[in-house]
Amino acid sequence: MFFKVIVLLIIFIFLYFIFFKRKNKKPIYKVSKNYKNQQLKTYADQEKVDLIESEANDLQKAHEIPPGFLEFNIAFSKDLNKEQNIEVINIAKKFKKPNPVLLKLINDGFEPNELFDLIRSDTKMTAKVLNAVNSPLFALRTPITSIQHAIIFLGVNAIKNIVMQFTLQDVMKFDVPQQERAYQKLWIASYVACAFSFLLAKELGRENAAELSTRCLLCYLGDMAMLSNNALLADDYLLSTSLYQRIKSSQDTYGYNSAIVGKTLAQEWELPRSIITGIGDSLLPLSNVNLGSDVSNDTVQDNLLCYIACRFGDFFAFDNVKDLSSISGLGQHENDPIEFYYLQRKIELSGFQQINRLFENPIFIRKVSTLIKNIKDE
Repeated sequence: MFFKVIVLLIIFIFLYFIFFKRKNKKPIYKVSKNYKNQQLKTYADQEKVDLIESEANDLQKAHEIPPGFLEFNIAFSKDLNKEQNIEVINIAKKFKKPNPVLLKLINDGFEPNELFDLIRSDTKMTAKVLNAVNSPLFALRTPITSIQHAIIFLGVNAIKNIVMQFTLQDVMKFDVPQQERAYQKLWIASYVACAFSFLLAKELGRENAAELSTRCLLCYLGDMAMLSNNALLADDYLLSTSLYQRIKSSQDTYGYNSAIVGKTLAQEWELPRSIITGIGDSLLPLSNVNLGSDVSNDTVQDNLLCYIACRFGDFFAFDNVKDLSSISGLGQHENDPIEFYYLQRKIELSGFQQINRLFENPIFIRKVSTLIKNIKDE
């Protein structure tokens, strides 16, 4: 009897030891967005978020996260030292204020006849718009011969944004052929972004669809200014460098990024406050930084919508992506672009899950295909 008790006791200790070790063994996770989002929901304070990302950093190879990405943060104007701040201001001051028509286009809603009259009053602008709509960017079967025809065919918002792009181009200087080619990529990216954001906002029932479309176009203002100021940056756009690589390289080298430059330039040009703020916050979804607890969900959702639209513009112009297949997961899948790594957490925190459902809607996908079927990279 005593022997049986001893045996049972040994077995009990053995089983307890196995259970205890298994319970306390640190699980090996593959670094996926699902793991990251689930863990980030559990921890509210930044210190614990940093701990999670530190653990995830040890397993980067499983997810092929770019080196340094989990420690990366977006820089803001307040982070600049005196020399960096002066440099950004000098970049902004190099450019004259754009034609007053830009402010009118940004601030006013236009009926087709009003936009027609505005363009027609400037013969140079009329020629530019007609050349643009008949360029290889739009695979039109029949030429467009008048501004009125262009407005009817492409819509008020599309033509307005084309006029705004040319207005911006007038203040940029490109002395090197690579700069001009890179600018053309940015031109295409900004056009696709603002067209896509307009459709996206309309489908989501946002009342400020036109404003968001304009903001998306102007979110490329900093890229254009930095490119114009430094020809060496052309390769960042011509060689399909990712947004993360461009921003990290800029911050490591200069201490600032395109959002800081774009915001400063918008301030110099006295653009509307909402546009200035939108440009300044345009890169936030790339990192784990939030807009702040005092910011409304609508503002956060607008920021996310514009970020998604601009990334689609980037992928279209720089990576030759012509459909939604590569971004439709919006960060839910392990093979989604690294630019969407934090996106799902921000979508959930702002209550914007309807955008996930929209990207799964076949009708919306067909509308996007229709939108871009006549657009192609030159």
